[in-house]
Amino acid sequence: MFSRKINKRTLESFLQPLDPFEDPKVHLEQYQTPPDIAAELFFLVSMQLGPEEFEGQRVADFGCGTGIFSLASAALGAEAVHAFDVDTDCLAIAARNVEESGMTAVELIQTDLLVWTPPPSEKPFDTVVMNPPFGAQETETNNGIDAKFIEKAVESCSGNVYVLLNGKSRVRIMKNCEKKGYECDLMVKDIEFPVPKIFKFHKQKTANIKCDFFRISDAK
Repeated sequence: MFSRKINKRTLESFLQPLDPFEDPKVHLEQYQTPPDIAAELFFLVSMQLGPEEFEGQRVADFGCGTGIFSLASAALGAEAVHAFDVDTDCLAIAARNVEESGMTAVELIQTDLLVWTPPPSEKPFDTVVMNPPFGAQETETNNGIDAKFIEKAVESCSGNVYVLLNGKSRVRIMKNCEKKGYECDLMVKDIEFPVPKIFKFHKQKTANIKCDFFRISDAK
């Protein structure tokens, strides 16, 4: 745990060696978040809202993938990080990354978040971080899945939800947050997120997708 003494360069260097997806699944929209983007966003949160957003907090990572957001949270001092994903293959990679990093605060949990229900009597997490599926794959399961993740996160969190989303969804997400009575702060817009050619339908060697980073909370 580095805690409040960590700087952006140190955080990025810590995240750089993490193993990425080995066989990404298109229906789960598994794209690796680059370490420089993760470090930039987490350091931004720590600088703007203070290190207490992570330090000593109960953090959840919804759709943790290979664990980059989980380990960034642990590096910034989270007391406990509960990392959820439905895919056992990526959780195996995340487990390896956690072990090699030495971050004992991270607990990996295999579950389908769309059917998972938080305890009714309390919100178990202080902070939620996530880079959920964008809903780019137009299937019955993926339609609006980003909004479903946000709703589940707000239900589970007593503090802030930090989420990286497709920029094309900005207006829809902000309208949905307003409808739900959520506070919604667009912290960073038009982040250049590189997507390499990993699936058959990809035509470019690398395409940059514009993404947005939000802070969302329950205003009630």
